[in-house]
Amino acid sequence: MADKPLVLLLEPGTGEALEIPLDRIAFHEQELIEEPDAAVAYSFFEQWLSTGGSRPAYDQCIGYRQPLFLGGADEVGNLELSDFAVYWTISARLLAKVRER
Repeated sequence: MADKPLVLLLEPGTGEALEIPLDRIAFHEQELIEEPDAAVAYSFFEQWLSTGGSRPAYDQCIGYRQPLFLGGADEVGNLELSDFAVYWTISARLLAKVRER
């Protein structure tokens, strides 16, 4: 795998970047199948759906209303469907400001 780029999982809600020791193919064929909760919080997504949340379109994401790095709760009630680009832009700017302090 030394010749293949590895996966970097960015989590805007927590402000963390997680290094996944797999290339993109292994990530999709192994990690997402064998460890969906650890990889992408799949059971949390299922909770979102079971409480009436919608599946995001290609240009959307499910994100925290109040990011965890700003004291938001890690619960379904703190989630909302958002435009992907807007969510990432706002989260990145907020995180940058928090880290400046």
